[in-house]
Amino acid sequence: MAFGQPGADDAGTATEPLTVTIDSVAPPVVTPNSSPTLIVTGTITNNSGSTISDAAVRLQRAAAVNESEGLRRTGELTEADYRIITPTVPVGASIDPGESARFTITFPYRSETGNSLHIPGPGVYPLLVSTTATTGGGVGLRSDTARFLLPVIGLPRSVSEAPESDRAAGAVSEAPVTPTVRRPLPITLLWPLAETPKIAPGGTGDGRNLRLLDDSLAGSLSAGGHLDEALTALEEAIGRNGESAAQLAESVCLAIDPDLLIAVDAMQPGYQVAVDPADPTGVTRPGAGTAAASEWLARLRQLSEDVCTVALPYGQVDLEALARLGNSDFAARALVTPSDILAAVLGTDPVRAVTLPESGLLSEQSAGMLADTTGGTALVASNQVALNSSEQARNSFARVSLPNTEDPDRALTATLFDPATAGALAAVGGSPQVPSYVSGGSRDAAQAPRLQRMHDALGALVWPALAANGNGSNGPGPQTLMVVPPQNWRIDIAEGSAILQTITQLFSAGLITPAPLDGVATAAERNNHPEGIVQYPQQNDSDRVSDDVLEPLSITARELEQLRSALVTDPNLPLTPDAFLAPLWGDLLRALTAADRRVITPEGGTDHSSADAAARLRLDTVQDTLNFLHTQVTVLNPGGVYTLASGQSPLLLVARNDLPVPVQVRLQVSAPPGIEIADLGVEQLPPRSHRQLSIPTEVSHTRQFAVDIQLTTPDHHVLGEAIRISVRSTAYGQIMTILTACAGALLLALAGRRLWHRFRGQPDPADEGHERP
Repeated sequence: MAFGQPGADDAGTATEPLTVTIDSVAPPVVTPNSSPTLIVTGTITNNSGSTISDAAVRLQRAAAVNESEGLRRTGELTEADYRIITPTVPVGASIDPGESARFTITFPYRSETGNSLHIPGPGVYPLLVSTTATTGGGVGLRSDTARFLLPVIGLPRSVSEAPESDRAAGAVSEAPVTPTVRRPLPITLLWPLAETPKIAPGGTGDGRNLRLLDDSLAGSLSAGGHLDEALTALEEAIGRNGESAAQLAESVCLAIDPDLLIAVDAMQPGYQVAVDPADPTGVTRPGAGTAAASEWLARLRQLSEDVCTVALPYGQVDLEALARLGNSDFAARALVTPSDILAAVLGTDPVRAVTLPESGLLSEQSAGMLADTTGGTALVASNQVALNSSEQARNSFARVSLPNTEDPDRALTATLFDPATAGALAAVGGSPQVPSYVSGGSRDAAQAPRLQRMHDALGALVWPALAANGNGSNGPGPQTLMVVPPQNWRIDIAEGSAILQTITQLFSAGLITPAPLDGVATAAERNNHPEGIVQYPQQNDSDRVSDDVLEPLSITARELEQLRSALVTDPNLPLTPDAFLAPLWGDLLRALTAADRRVITPEGGTDHSSADAAARLRLDTVQDTLNFLHTQVTVLNPGGVYTLASGQSPLLLVARNDLPVPVQVRLQVSAPPGIEIADLGVEQLPPRSHRQLSIPTEVSHTRQFAVDIQLTTPDHHVLGEAIRISVRSTAYGQIMTILTACAGALLLALAGRRLWHRFRGQPDPADEGHERP
């Protein structure tokens, strides 16, 4: 199979006067069943200002890679390291400025008498396409940047350079060479399905249509999109008949972002797309991916019946950021809930005891968070754990001790994967990534043309299997191979098929054997792993989510928790408080996504500005939504002056709840001295309705006064806006009481005087002039 150049993004750097692009290499992996010759096609481009002539190309081969790190250091080799040289092949008479010319190089892997690559046996060999040309002024030009790895699982038969008549008769100089097989290497392959989070922030779970920031997800799910092609490549690979396809199905595990599943599932009945992504709650238009979402999800459900599944952290959240927040409930939403989402949407039970950090590394803080939240094991690059073992490269697990005052035996088991293989796979595709655990020349390799990155990845897959069986390694090979591509992996169907075909070829050769992920998780539970400590690379300080995002997110998360504490579950309503607020929690997790934070720029660095801007947009929108939700629970201002009929008349107010779920509230009342207003305690307001509250009030004098009233949650967090009402009381005050008492005393005195005179038989002076006749 020839692996062609997938795109035009690989033309190389036009600043060189002469550039070479490799268009195809056939076969991409050499096996005993391959054709006897290697065919390399490519293009020479004249970037100089004058016509060039005498252009010629040749193949050069270096010694086989004999250690894992050498897989990512081929860019450090000089031309002198490529000691095996084939004769040059003329390209054309002349190439004008800006023009290109195609070439084809064909040489056997080995030959008795003629020219060949002289490959001695199985291994991974660095190859170079060396190019020369001459300008019109006689200046010689060279290019030696077109490099790739050629994985050789085995060698095919070698046709001798005897006369054609003898070759036609089947003259063979050497028989096929098969690899040494001592102990098949257990292999676990993760096949990620993820996308940069697309759900627009600010939504709630009260039955509204899904809203996306843009409609790029529809393109990813449709034919030709990266999610469609990643799924198609795996479907076709395991759908083939034969033992190798069955072994592939047993070893592979779909690593799925639950946020992607939620989005795709919600797209099926129809969805909306923001016209302006910078205004996620503004004007929308209908999305165009409903049919694509339904078809892709149906295919995924079917495939998940044949292979295992495992949940990625929600929204590919950055575990370092999650640990720095220090919110255990938030961590559980990111790490525990995803498995439940996969089970609900796909109808299959995922592997639950495995966590996949997006960065492939852990700090002591994030390792402690995982130990407290999920337990199980976490997949970590082996160069990020220092072991107290003499065979660092051969260990598959490490016990990271994390004791504290409450639990001296606290620990987390790390399942180790090869950083060279994972780093090479991260560089594959249209958006090459550089994980933080990759350094030095390995980071530079991600800038190579796309086809070269693809062949580097194939070499990185083949080398551990060969080394584990004693083929071309300086020391003992690895004991297991955990293949961990990046989570947001943008490969096309040709790249996916090449990777999967290479793995099936390794199965056919007997070099590898399936190691299902659930079995790996079971093995991780044993207590006989070497002790280790996690190592945190300085590079991740710039790649991780910044504190500028974490600080406002922490405040917003607390406010969301405070609102949740006031909401009540009503068994008669289909909508629960958790379901109502779930989209907002999802928005906060999406703000911590590590997706696109490690994509390499043309300059060779990583640019986080767009990721940080997206995080801030989500946080601002969630805060605006929270502010709006607070205004939906308030007390209505009666307007005018409220009159109390007596000193004990209650204060009657109306509280409003426009939320779709019940809410518990308290009344916080501030009144002047002399007015006693009772505390009603916690009151429950039904959803989308009003309720009258009767507040016992005692006023001891007649006057007009102001009362400030505010609704709060049961924990005294403010809801809605405060109101101020004017109250007039008709109660008798202290002066009226004195006057009444004096009048009563006078009445008693007058009545007593009348009785005194009557008892003595004397007329009362007050009766003078009023005597009866």
